[in-house]
Amino acid sequence: MRDEVGYSGFAARAYTDLGVSLHGVGAYDAAERAFEHAMELAVRTGTAYATTFIKVYRAAPRFERGRVAEAESQLLD
Repeated sequence: MRDEVGYSGFAARAYTDLGVSLHGVGAYDAAERAFEHAMELAVRTGTAYATTFIKVYRAAPRFERGRVAEAESQLLD
């Protein structure tokens, strides 16, 4: 997948979708990495709308693994 960003939303959305899919099959570590990359892209390109949704998705694997304080921190960051 290309990281080059023309329109800012496409790459961040692609990595978010990848993270959601990985989370769905229980690949939590890989999902977290995909969400982190999505967030980096969204922040770098100023896609404020995407950062809100990515925060929620990024916290989910941590919450499900009992890392509640980390999940809460992710949401409030």
